[in-house]
Amino acid sequence: MSNLLKLPTELLTDILRKLPFGDILRCKRICRRIHGIINNDTRLQYQVRLALNGMVDNPTCVLPTSERYKRLVAYENAWKSPRLRDPYELNLGGNAACELARNVLAQARDGRTILFAQLPSYIQQTKEKRWEISDIGYVIEDFGMDPDQDLLVIGESQPTKYVLHVSTLTGDNHPLACDTGLLNWVTHAQMGHPKIKIAGDYVGIGFDPPMVIFPCDLVVWNWKTGQIHLALKGFFLSVFSFLTLDRIIVLEIEEGLELRPTGLRIVSFSSPSPEIKNLDSASYDCCFSLPELTDDDEESLLEHIELRSEPSPFPSPGINSTTPFHVDTDKRILALTFVTNSLSDDDRHNRTFLISGEHITERSKSIRPDEGRRIGWDDWGPPACSILIDMEGYNKTWVCNVYGTRLMNRSFASGPYVLDCNKFASQRAPVLPVNVGAWSLRRKEEARNGGWFSKDLSVASLPVLRHKPLPMGTMKEYEATMLNDENVIIVMDSQWSTTQYHVASLQSAG
Repeated sequence: MSNLLKLPTELLTDILRKLPFGDILRCKRICRRIHGIINNDTRLQYQVRLALNGMVDNPTCVLPTSERYKRLVAYENAWKSPRLRDPYELNLGGNAACELARNVLAQARDGRTILFAQLPSYIQQTKEKRWEISDIGYVIEDFGMDPDQDLLVIGESQPTKYVLHVSTLTGDNHPLACDTGLLNWVTHAQMGHPKIKIAGDYVGIGFDPPMVIFPCDLVVWNWKTGQIHLALKGFFLSVFSFLTLDRIIVLEIEEGLELRPTGLRIVSFSSPSPEIKNLDSASYDCCFSLPELTDDDEESLLEHIELRSEPSPFPSPGINSTTPFHVDTDKRILALTFVTNSLSDDDRHNRTFLISGEHITERSKSIRPDEGRRIGWDDWGPPACSILIDMEGYNKTWVCNVYGTRLMNRSFASGPYVLDCNKFASQRAPVLPVNVGAWSLRRKEEARNGGWFSKDLSVASLPVLRHKPLPMGTMKEYEATMLNDENVIIVMDSQWSTTQYHVASLQSAG
């Protein structure tokens, strides 16, 4: 150690820059000299703050480290004590399918037109911009997009098949798409509404049938080569999320008199595999078991399941060169929501599992493809999950309310609020009532059995921060909330001919 401390400051600094951020923090305790080097070196401070905020650097960005650091500090301060700038009204003129991808909001209109709005960004130094793709020539069933790849994927239902169309965000042929730029997938009458998600070279499409008793398909398609890498048939296959660029999460279902969710399966899709396989007999890498279900609650039926996690994984470098840093997709949360309906009083209940994506990813890394390992709930669930019981603001139509480690929800009484599962932030937060300070550790809810899960859900102990409700000014009535890195989008009553949005940037950012 004494020889190390004799090194010139420049060489010692270079060595420190090559360390993981945890080791950098530990090195601060070695001596005053190293402590001073770390505190006074912008690049080292940038590395540490990236990790603490669940971000990673974008190596293709042309900005100097000093500017990246400046924007990161502004981003960090904005979320330390978030306040909303005066929201501005955004009316895209549509009322159909909606998508929020990074800082682009888009909505379909009249079934054949898509309207886009690039939201303002301090991190990227971009202003609002609007454009549209008019009358594309077929009815839009659903769509997905990836602004960093200038990628738009539109779904079209035909009588005997479902077609995916690939283009740029302005409607032109995408230069990297396969020759046809199309996927034709044969469907059956009960296939239902599609859900499209994008991760790098892959498009996942899962179908949500009109009734949960109908089986459906999940397809993973490489939009650059035109090859199918995964094709599954089963129940609730619209409940999926890309874990990495070669692994996907699907819901495991026990089939019988009732359909019962039993776990989250991790399935690899690195090689082309066009053959359709039944989910119950298909190979998988591992399965994270969910709590056992009760047989007592015969009065409740499982009505809906949703899995939300944004942004999807993407290759690096694969992001716009004006973006200095972005969410570490290995650190995302997964929000898994179950909605049940009581037959006795038609009362709906929901349970949301906030799941540490980092825990799932790390546990999966050592598992071989198709190994079929099962991981019991007691082994993984309590440290990696937190349970939200009967979220009053849950809305299965507007599901873009999860981004990175945060979930935004509405409260009818006090306004929208944010939950954050960033483990480093939670370690520094006081355990206080929600109305004291900006952030506080969310207290465990009392265990309430029933609603399908027989286990004591209060054992789930993933730390979650809750921010006090954000002031809404004159906006008292609203339908849902959405968010990304820098903006909160308030969805006003969408029962009218067009959906009204109010966009508010975080006040400290910029």
